[in-house]
Amino acid sequence: MSSSTRSVFPPEVPVPQFLAPFIEPQCEQCPQHAYCYQDFSVRCEPDFILEPHPLSLGGMVPLPPSCEPDGEKARRVQAVADKAVEELRERRAKFECGEAVGENGQQVESPTVTEEELRESVSSKRNKRLSRQEFDDLWAAAIGEVTARDEVKVETEYRIPIGLVVLVVHAVFYLRAQYRRHLTTSARVPGLVDSVLGRLANQKELGEEDLDDPWLFLPNLRDDVLRSVHSLAERERIWQKVKAVVEQNSNVRTSQREGRSGEVGRAWEWIGPVKGEGARRRRSGRVSWAPETKTDAKEVTETKRWEEARPYY
Repeated sequence: MSSSTRSVFPPEVPVPQFLAPFIEPQCEQCPQHAYCYQDFSVRCEPDFILEPHPLSLGGMVPLPPSCEPDGEKARRVQAVADKAVEELRERRAKFECGEAVGENGQQVESPTVTEEELRESVSSKRNKRLSRQEFDDLWAAAIGEVTARDEVKVETEYRIPIGLVVLVVHAVFYLRAQYRRHLTTSARVPGLVDSVLGRLANQKELGEEDLDDPWLFLPNLRDDVLRSVHSLAERERIWQKVKAVVEQNSNVRTSQREGRSGEVGRAWEWIGPVKGEGARRRRSGRVSWAPETKTDAKEVTETKRWEEARPYY
């Protein structure tokens, strides 16, 4: 029954290898619904009982036992269910005869009883040899059979009010979270709009210098500006608010463009005035490695010669 085998012969008695499989017992598979241990003990799962093999002769023959459904427990569960139904019948009869009274001594208005009250009533009439824990286990298995009886009607109290309260609480928390997220997004939109307009103006300067296209494609601009937002749904939600503000700006033109790489899509282009600071910075940062040639300018001095008329003799 265990995973390791033991020889039935002492170590000093040699056993040929070809005879060992025939004269030594082999391990058997653990029975279904059972737990087998190294000390050759077997324990069954709950609701199953251990039944020895009919040919084991009281354990003299090493045949594995089996775990069979606990018929005794099923019978006891059925007895508890019948007792509960009988208690409900008796309560119904007393109600119809006007004999059902509550704890305050007044006649009850309905023959209904809560599950807890029914369990306590049946438990008070149980056999004293049956412990409370055993009865609770039997009751957990019997209550389903009780409610499945045609003569038993199950009612739920305060289900609709409790459901409405839970729904309202969830709605309040949801609306609160949505409102806070709306405030956070609204606070970010102005800064994102300024960033987008600044990028479009800089891109316009690059286009004037023929360094790049003067426009920016919307998907690329969105992913660049909102690179810190990793949720696609959240990024798109914020971008829609930014997009609505940017497209209302008269200095931004929206059109279909084809980039230098052949990409075609919707793009934004800045058509307003630009400061040109970026272009000046780029020009001032250029370095020329061509040799400098200096031309020596020579001053040309015009010399005037004064000649006086000499007398001729």
